[in-house]
Amino acid sequence: MKTSLLLAGALTIATLAACDRREMPENQPTPEPATPAPDTAAAASTAPAATPPAPTTASSDDSLALGLLGSVNEHEIAAARQAKEKKVSAPVLAYAEMMETEHGANQAKTQSLGTLASTDEVKAMKEQGTAELATLGQKSGKDYETAYIDAMVKGHTDALALIDTRLLTLASSEAVKQHLTDTRDHVAKHLEAAQKLQAGK
Repeated sequence: MKTSLLLAGALTIATLAACDRREMPENQPTPEPATPAPDTAAAASTAPAATPPAPTTASSDDSLALGLLGSVNEHEIAAARQAKEKKVSAPVLAYAEMMETEHGANQAKTQSLGTLASTDEVKAMKEQGTAELATLGQKSGKDYETAYIDAMVKGHTDALALIDTRLLTLASSEAVKQHLTDTRDHVAKHLEAAQKLQAGK
């Protein structure tokens, strides 16, 4: 009887031990190590590069204003040099020299403020100026002087309108606005001087 009880007890312990070993993996899953967060560095390296911000409207508008003003300056400088080559009379020569000097200084200031845009609008203005200068250059003597002064009156009247209705509206930076305001004062004086010469013809 004692032997039977001992055998039964041993069997029971052996069965429990076997169950323990068999059920342990199922009932007590081995804890998995915490899953690391996605590798942000790797993700960043494979992600497309961030698109650079587009140029602001303000800066591009300043550039266009400077480009248009630069075209005006270039035309006035070229016209002044042409007038000097035509051996115009003293009063007209003095005016042409003033145009070359003051528009030259204005152009240097204009270029120092930023990039001068070269849009279709700017190119069209330059082409128009070149064509007008070619037509003007076909004249000589008094006819040339009269045509040159008439062109200066028209050109500076148009320049004032351009500054008032287009360039000052385009400009956004204070430096460019101030330059345009200063330029307007100079252009108004140039127009007044041309009108006096025109009246004396």
